[in-house]
Amino acid sequence: MEMFEKLAAKAQASRESGGGAPVVETVEDAIALARAVAHRLDGLTGDARLLMLSNLDDVRRALDGRMARVASEMEAQRAQLTAMNRSLRAIDGYGGRAPRGER
Repeated sequence: MEMFEKLAAKAQASRESGGGAPVVETVEDAIALARAVAHRLDGLTGDARLLMLSNLDDVRRALDGRMARVASEMEAQRAQLTAMNRSLRAIDGYGGRAPRGER
């Protein structure tokens, strides 16, 4: 149960930071967590199962927020790289057609 309490705490921290804090660190952690959750759910019934599913929905919302933030950051980085590439092409255009090391 300790793992699920840590997961809930990480999900809360991620929500509070607007998706800035990761809920899981690596893909391997996510896979291990998914397996542990599935195993735990198999052993639960009734209200205990519903409570855990409710808690997992909170984690899912935190993960959605984190994914949205990461996607936004990636888009900003992509735009920045595109702008840098355009600038480099413009610089190359001003310098003539010679390759960079030959000017």
